[in-house]
Amino acid sequence: MTDALQTEDGVRFWMNRTTEAISKNMYVYLSMKDKNITIRVKSISQLRHMKEDIWGHESSKQNRKLLISKKEIFPED
Repeated sequence: MTDALQTEDGVRFWMNRTTEAISKNMYVYLSMKDKNITIRVKSISQLRHMKEDIWGHESSKQNRKLLISKKEIFPED
């Protein structure tokens, strides 16, 4: 699980891990407690598009986490 405050090396590390997880059909989620939602990240392009929503120094990003799991954690409706 990541947190919002990461160095550039940390962001690169987690982008690589989550990209690898998506390519292996694992479950990747973005949890945004500030918006009270959790989104499943289903593609590498979606992950890249969301990068700015995940990491940064803004206070709203302090409660955002990226999770990787072998099992489904948050079933889709």
